[in-house]
Amino acid sequence: MEEIKEKNLVGYPNTISYQCTKKIINQMENCICKFSIGNNQGTGFFCQIPFSNYKNKLSVFITNNHLIDEEALNTNDQKINLNIRGENNLKILNLNGRLKHTYEEYDTTIIEIKEKDQINNYLELDEFIINDIQNGINRNFDYQQKTIYTIQYPDGELSVSYGVLSKIPENNPFTFHHLCSTKYGSSGSPILNINNQVIGIHRASSQNNYNIGTFLNYPIKEFIKLYDKYKDSNIYTSIDKETECDSIINYDIADNNKYKKVISLNEFKDSVNAVLILSDNRLCACSSDCSIKVFDIQNSNFDLKINNIKAHSDKIWCIEEIKKNVLASGGKNDIKIWLISDNYLELINSIKLAHNDYLNKIIKLDNNEFASCSRDGKVKIWSENYSEKYCINAHNSYINSILKLNNGLLVSGSNGEGSLKFWNLKDLSLYKAFNDIYSTAYNNCLLEVDNILFVGEKNGIGIYSLEKNNIKPYFYKDEKLKRILSICYIGNNIIASGSTNGNIFLFKIIKKKNLTLENINIIKNNLNLKKEEFNFAISGITYYNQYNKSFIIYCSIDGSIKMYELNKTEFS
Repeated sequence: MEEIKEKNLVGYPNTISYQCTKKIINQMENCICKFSIGNNQGTGFFCQIPFSNYKNKLSVFITNNHLIDEEALNTNDQKINLNIRGENNLKILNLNGRLKHTYEEYDTTIIEIKEKDQINNYLELDEFIINDIQNGINRNFDYQQKTIYTIQYPDGELSVSYGVLSKIPENNPFTFHHLCSTKYGSSGSPILNINNQVIGIHRASSQNNYNIGTFLNYPIKEFIKLYDKYKDSNIYTSIDKETECDSIINYDIADNNKYKKVISLNEFKDSVNAVLILSDNRLCACSSDCSIKVFDIQNSNFDLKINNIKAHSDKIWCIEEIKKNVLASGGKNDIKIWLISDNYLELINSIKLAHNDYLNKIIKLDNNEFASCSRDGKVKIWSENYSEKYCINAHNSYINSILKLNNGLLVSGSNGEGSLKFWNLKDLSLYKAFNDIYSTAYNNCLLEVDNILFVGEKNGIGIYSLEKNNIKPYFYKDEKLKRILSICYIGNNIIASGSTNGNIFLFKIIKKKNLTLENINIIKNNLNLKKEEFNFAISGITYYNQYNKSFIIYCSIDGSIKMYELNKTEFS
């Protein structure tokens, strides 16, 4: 057995003794391995998932999505080479005939382990993680500033690193920051508490002197859903829509020189979460720096006209002009109503306990009413005098977005729950639900065009026919799209979407008399923006037309807003 060298003990050597470290390694060396698949290598670990519906525990192998992604999982006869330190022989894990899934959002891949694999040693999950898996997701972990450690294979050598869980970002409840020292090859290693129980998985290092991990209750709960659905099948099937549209997609890559970047605004100190063209043709934006700003974009100077630097006490995720010159903004728990003047926002109402968590979307309804959704899982409708009219527990997890449809329905999407639900606007009764969706819309990612609902998702766009209220889903999939975060209509049956990789894709929809799978045609066109200009996720996107010119305006988590002139003749 290899000697565990003291040089590998970093971070908090006084918290757990060196002798204890050797004991930990002796106990766990068969539960953790270094592996290789294709050109990738990293750390992975074996774990058992206890859940109340089954007598036996579900055994799994867990690592990162960026090490084993969807393409690797679906490659025929794909194999993983496992090098388990306590065993003499190299194990080969054939991926055929076993349940497996990968979650880009959580950067986690989970693969079923069967009895024939002869894996006899597994790590235990933290009791709070187990409770959340069995009883539902609870984001309020009491882990911050608690001692943790990781066992890993940096540079191919087994080592232990201690630290603390330093922070759980409020806008990313499944993510945590930790201070365990990591090196190349540590990706996919387990994060354990002082009771030697797994709480999460190490993902990556940050330039800000901390590392990033994922709480495992989120991806494991999704994996259990898959297990429930496919436990009697020998074939892995990902949860897509009823039919894919790949065979009818025409591709056309745009020439980057045809698009002129008009301006770049860098007035925010944190992520810009939404952009909106007001009724007076000014541009409004909100940010995680707690500010709302309004810009005059009708002249070449793009003057900052309104700068409310402390509109809310916390991050602002959504804004909406609910009636002419009246703006609603959503923060943490509260909604504020503003009268928009030439040079300032006048606060005219404040709903302090509108929700029990951050608001993700506010939308305008008829009769001067508006609706809101939140990470508390609720959808609410507010009357003209800003009093609560209806409230429903729409989802069992955070709601990313809502949209009023022309057929009198309201649609809500929950990425955490993996569901898309349609509600009657009159009384918020449930009309129809799709509960087995792999991923659903983000805050600015629902759009209706001509009785078609478009939903931005991972690696594609969900397409829902709304003809005669017979809602039926299709799916357009393209690995190049990555995760679509924002989407808008720019006229002439053209849709613009922004993704996590900083690209904007333009789609033209050609619709015949009756919408069926055979006569939806989507032409994709990629602006292919230069990476040095915009390499952060596009969190919001909108469209603006002025002097017979068309512009796409989009914002990013890097705190910037950019405006591109669009040549629409390319899509005629």
